[in-house]
Amino acid sequence: MDAFKRIDNQIFEILYSLTGQYSSLDALFKALASDYFVPVGIGITLFFLWFCSPSITNRISSQKIVLASILHMALSSFFVLVINQFVFVDRPFVNYEISPLFYPPTDSSFPSNPAAGIFSIVIQFTKTKSAKLMTLVVILFLAMAICRICVGVHYPSDILGGCSLAIICTPIIAFMARNTEPVQNLFLKRLRIYNLA
Repeated sequence: MDAFKRIDNQIFEILYSLTGQYSSLDALFKALASDYFVPVGIGITLFFLWFCSPSITNRISSQKIVLASILHMALSSFFVLVINQFVFVDRPFVNYEISPLFYPPTDSSFPSNPAAGIFSIVIQFTKTKSAKLMTLVVILFLAMAICRICVGVHYPSDILGGCSLAIICTPIIAFMARNTEPVQNLFLKRLRIYNLA
């Protein structure tokens, strides 16, 4: 355990050392680590997947991926909230007494809520037939995860914890998706009446 923590700290120190050298690079780190850039990018990708499939069959399949993504993200975030009631880990900027480039969050560092949420969507996007969209969400996730370490608000283990939580939630979402198929079909049918699906 001590060896893992030492490696965790070493990786954090290497990535954090990239900051403070160039203002333009720091600005990029802050943008990618923020609560806006990557989530908005993911949101646009979900919007595209919902509306832009070429055929009705592909569109229905894509829309079910979007629904599963949203549900998966919500479930992972809920479990993060539950875990945080029992486990609290200080942020790196607290332990290292450094000034983060990012605003200083006050909740537990572990597991990473952004990592759990975004990685949940990455998992669901493995079902899509679009390699370009899959590649895009993976790049967005990796950029966000690495930059949140660089700006001093997460350890690498926080990111891994969030990803692990998303993976654990995957079979639950798969079970729910299988057993709510008629409800999903009815929901999408109703939305199509109003040109929303």
